[in-house]
Parts: sequence; structure tokens; C-alpha cells
Amino acid sequence: TRVGEFSFVDMHNLKEIQLSSTVKSFGKWAFEGSGIKGGLRKVVIPKGVKTISDSLFDGCSLTGVDLPNSVKTIGESAFSGCDIKEITLPTKLEKIKACAFMNCASLTEVILPKKITLIGSCSFFGCKKLTSLDIESTKLEKINSEAFSECTKLETITIRSKKLTTLGKNCFDGCGKL
Repeated sequence: TRVGEFSFVDMHNLKEIQLSSTVKSFGKWAFEGSGIKGGLRKVVIPKGVKTISDSLFDGCSLTGVDLPNSVKTIGESAFSGCDIKEITLPTKLEKIKACAFMNCASLTEVILPKKITLIGSCSFFGCKKLTSLDIESTKLEKINSEAFSECTKLETITIRSKKLTTLGKNCFDGCGKL
């Protein structure tokens, strides 16, 4: 089963989403801008979903999301502007695309799993409460431009990859506590 593009876009009074275990994919922008007035707080993504689509929850009022270990890719702007405070990223996650968690101003800690190969541009840009970043991946070669810019409270970074050769332009710009 697939939730199509724009299915629930701008449903401002949305309070809860219960997804069937048969859902395996989402169209872009399926829930974009939803739940702002209704208090949508948490979503559980069903097992078997491999990709969190571009802008899936962009601008939603989400404070939490449960992602199954089947997720390998988080698309562009998937959770941009959400109120997510903490998130456990799946162990099989390989790619976080551009702006995926941009302006998630309540996010405090990020642990990037061992299989991460891509951290897209502006992935965590503007996560103002982010204090700790732990990159467990040993495969990561590049962190793209502005990936962690304007994370003004970021104090601790642990990077385990010995393959990391490139930090993109302004990667940690505006991170004054580093």
C-alpha cells in the first residue's frame, strides 16, 4: 500500500495518524504542513518502509517519530521544521538527504548510525538546541555544505570514520560553542 503525494497536505487540524502495517511507501509531501493546529505529535512508520519521502512531514507539528530499521534513506526536507526533540535513527540508515531535519529547533542530540554514507547539505541546519553529534559510521567520506550550520548550542562532535576526506563549505558555520 502507498500513501500518495499530497494526500493529507495542510490538514491543519490533524491530531493522529495511524498507519496500516501494509503501508510500504509514501508520495512526496503526503503530510506536509499537517497537524499544526490539531496537535499532531508522534507518528510510527510501519516496518518495511525503506524510504522516508521528500517533504513527507515538512512543517508538521511532530515532536517524535518512530522509524523502523528497514529505513535506508531519509529524503529531502522530510522532517524540516518539525518540533522533534529526539529521534532514534535506524541502524540500516545510509542516506540523509538535503535539509532532512533543517530547522528542527527542538532537536537536542543526534546519533548517526554505522552505515551512513551521505549527510546532505543543510541536513541539520538551524537545529538550535542540538548539543551533541555522534557519527558512528566508519563509511562516511563527506559531510556536505552547511550540514550542521547554525546549530548554535553544538558543543560535542564525535566522528569515527577514517574515510572522511571532505567537510563541505560552511559545514559547522555559526556553531559558536565548538
